[in-house]
Amino acid sequence: AMNSQSAAAVLSFWRDEPFTDNDFNSGSSAGDLNPLDATGVAERLLNLEERYAPEAFAAMMNLFNSHDTNRVLFLLNHDADQNDVALYNNPNYDWSDSIGRYEGALIMQMTLPGAPTIYYGDELGTVNPPGRDGSTWQDDPYNRAPFPWLDESGTPYYAHMQDPAARTQMRDYVSLLTGIRHTRSELRTGSFDVFDSGDSDVFAYGRKSADGTQIAIVLVNKANTAQNATVNLTGYG
Repeated sequence: AMNSQSAAAVLSFWRDEPFTDNDFNSGSSAGDLNPLDATGVAERLLNLEERYAPEAFAAMMNLFNSHDTNRVLFLLNHDADQNDVALYNNPNYDWSDSIGRYEGALIMQMTLPGAPTIYYGDELGTVNPPGRDGSTWQDDPYNRAPFPWLDESGTPYYAHMQDPAARTQMRDYVSLLTGIRHTRSELRTGSFDVFDSGDSDVFAYGRKSADGTQIAIVLVNKANTAQNATVNLTGYG
């Protein structure tokens, strides 16, 4: 199943202010994107683990966006509260903050239980000007825009999508994370164990194989500055 509730939890961890649109709102199964700290995202993910059989939890389709939602960079954008469509009609609009948050969310997507799924173009930071219907941000039709090929007619809208170096950097980052997941079996089939990092901005968890021989420890920091975190792994390995 498409795991929209997991997406909402992870994206909420990377947001600093609430966000709602026609998909993520109080009337949907995914809910609003209300900011979460490390404890909050842990509780949400553990709640999902409790609600599904282990086989289902390990195979849930973990995706951040699709043809039915806004693009992930907009879901992580903090100018949305201005409710200004014209703001995004600037081809030089700076998406770097959203890209940084997405890079953090990608670490979680590629290391949490489930089947990580990337909507086409996200690996290049694809996003297009969103629209509004009355008081609500809408996803269609911009979220279905063609893949931003550089060797075909039609220039990708935003500057970072037109920059070969920026596209390569993003693609290589995604490839690095998917490669790590492919080479580490515990990230695909291991347990999901939350640790207390002692820092509300740092979410820490472990993935351990059934026989205990393969262990990965993941720490993600949502703060804009480096943080010191201490994780007690006594008895885990």
